[in-house]
Amino acid sequence: MKKLEISRLAQTMIKEDVLVLDAEMTSRKQRSIISLSVVSSKTGTVLMDTLIASKFDISEEAFGVHGITNNDLVDAPTFLEVWRELELIRDGRQLTSFMTEADFDAIEFTLAHEAGVQESDLMDVDVYTNPLLQYIGNAHPVAVSLKNEARGYCIQKLFTDMYGTRYGNKVGLHAALSKINSNYQGAAHTAKADALAALKVLSYIAEFESRMLSKST
Repeated sequence: MKKLEISRLAQTMIKEDVLVLDAEMTSRKQRSIISLSVVSSKTGTVLMDTLIASKFDISEEAFGVHGITNNDLVDAPTFLEVWRELELIRDGRQLTSFMTEADFDAIEFTLAHEAGVQESDLMDVDVYTNPLLQYIGNAHPVAVSLKNEARGYCIQKLFTDMYGTRYGNKVGLHAALSKINSNYQGAAHTAKADALAALKVLSYIAEFESRMLSKST
């Protein structure tokens, strides 16, 4: 897409109040979500910011990134509890994030392990007799659908297509903020700060058209 088309897509995303999320995880291998934040793209309001209990230990590498410990999660809600709340908050609105593949893969992984099964087995919801597993199984296709739709709204891809290198290398969130002369609100690599930063990048993309118009007058 051309820059103007990308800018107008970003404008539409904000007009429709696509929700921007960010997730922190236990490790690269076991992508169990332990922190989730969701921000309204239209108002900038933080709609959700919560820690999440996990069946997996947090790796040293992950701790070095987000600073969350296993002890921090002792009284945290389960992902299923958070998912139910998120569905109410979402109210039919699309979700996106800066790195949609990573975040939505983690949602699938975490839903599966809430049910104690592999991701592929979640498609067999009809075999479940346990109401909890039935709920999770029914939630899974919703997550897959959101992931597929979010690919077209991936903020990293939109920014890279507009401002990336000539080699097509993806631009990271920190680099994107630097390029637009902005900063994190809060500590980087926390879900809330990263979600708000991703929204800043999306807003900058959306404002491209108005910046071009102001230059031409």
